[in-house]
Amino acid sequence: MRSRRGFTLIEMLMGTAVAMLTVTAVAAAFIAFTRGVYTQEGIRGGQAGMRQALHDLTRQLRMAGYGLEPEHAFGLPAGWEGTGPNASDRLVVRSRDLMFSAAVLQDGASAGGLRVASLPVPLRRGQVLQVVCPGAMRWGYGRLAEDVPAAPGATLLPLSPATGTFPDLGAVFDEPCFDGAPGLPARVFKVDVHDYSVRMVDDDGDPATADRPYLFRAHGLGTRPDAVGEPVAEGIEALRVTFLREDGTAFVPTWEAGHPPPTYETPASSPLRRNRNPANVRAVRLRMVARATRADSVLREAGMEASLPALPGEPVLPAPAGFRRFLYETTVLPRNLRSTEMPLPAYSQDTTTPGACQGRAPADGLLCAGG
Repeated sequence: MRSRRGFTLIEMLMGTAVAMLTVTAVAAAFIAFTRGVYTQEGIRGGQAGMRQALHDLTRQLRMAGYGLEPEHAFGLPAGWEGTGPNASDRLVVRSRDLMFSAAVLQDGASAGGLRVASLPVPLRRGQVLQVVCPGAMRWGYGRLAEDVPAAPGATLLPLSPATGTFPDLGAVFDEPCFDGAPGLPARVFKVDVHDYSVRMVDDDGDPATADRPYLFRAHGLGTRPDAVGEPVAEGIEALRVTFLREDGTAFVPTWEAGHPPPTYETPASSPLRRNRNPANVRAVRLRMVARATRADSVLREAGMEASLPALPGEPVLPAPAGFRRFLYETTVLPRNLRSTEMPLPAYSQDTTTPGACQGRAPADGLLCAGG
């Protein structure tokens, strides 16, 4: 008979060692795979935030100045310019709303308010309004003094006191042309304001974790005109705006007395077309830094990526370690700043077609609102 025998101690030790090595290798591979998945997920999140920010900024910049004199296309709030032409971390863009128009009742315009035939949508306090005389012979601006609900009939739009500076220019509404004429009313338009800035948000309530950066867009409306607004894109850590002239040189726009705005009739060869007034912006260069939505544990353990990439003319900015970052640059052409006249489309006067401008196109084929 063959004798029965088990494993020797050496065989057991060797088998245990091989098993432990196998388990360790599998665990290490799983951990590496998991880290890779989280890293890629964070990278995709950061890239998605960058795409969303670029989409929103590009869309608004392409509309900048529509329906307004070019000098009003961009806002210049205090401190926006930073330390030089590449240092801005705030962008304020204005344009006329394409989907809103209201007719001023005859003798319904004054510095204190505007009486319109109807109000298709509610308006909030602080809303900038543009009023254009028939034929765009004259126009002016005002700012709504209080919230006004939508109404199918005559509605008063109370205005903030005129100050003589944009947008509180309501005193001009006392001029006769704003009272219109039968069949040729003055028109009220909305001027949308998009105020972009980068803000850090403690979205988990834990002071031990790093705040999360967002690109915010405010509108200056409602009971808190200085409210931060709504988040547009997650992960945007830095925004730099550079304004360019016709010849491609960078400059810092200003409304100082030595840089008056050109008008629609100003010749292209005039020195007014080359000063630092915002009306002379011909391109806007955007530089943004976005970070991944998840920290990279390998980078964090190594203490790497502890600063934002340096933007031209600016120092490196400190930032939490462990995040992968993306630097992107693009240039947008705000074509409306080349306008040579105030746009004033023809609006429908169709009052006979059932449902005209309320789901059905008017019989005369003209616009119902906006422009």
